[in-house]
Amino acid sequence: MIRRAFAFSALQRYTELAIQVGSMVVLARLIAPDEFGVFVAGAAVLTLAWTIGDFGQQDFLIQQREPTRERRAVALGLSLAASAACALAIVGALLLLPEAAVDPRLRAVLLVLMIALLARPFTIAITALLQREMRFAPVFAIGVL
Repeated sequence: MIRRAFAFSALQRYTELAIQVGSMVVLARLIAPDEFGVFVAGAAVLTLAWTIGDFGQQDFLIQQREPTRERRAVALGLSLAASAACALAIVGALLLLPEAAVDPRLRAVLLVLMIALLARPFTIAITALLQREMRFAPVFAIGVL
């Protein structure tokens, strides 16, 4: 069981990495260098916001002896609140900063990426509960998708 879990975990991590690298290579060839830079800047902001928005929810749910409905709801609520706060901070900064300070293309990219930021807490909760139940095949599928 542990070997299978380890294999799925390693396969997921390296498959995700390969997809990310491959996507970046394809994207870099399809769009102009300055547009690629805008996308990478937006992705960096999103990654930072995801890290803050995670709020330890996944580790909390995995480590619970019994993840009751109330505990799951609290973890999801905290993660949603942290993600919403990050999204509001980013949108607020975009609204308050002068237009010359932020490239209009980056503004558009960040606004679209805020949707992904607000959806992330739901995938974290589902993945954590599947990991807790040692159901690594669905975790692999979710991670790769």
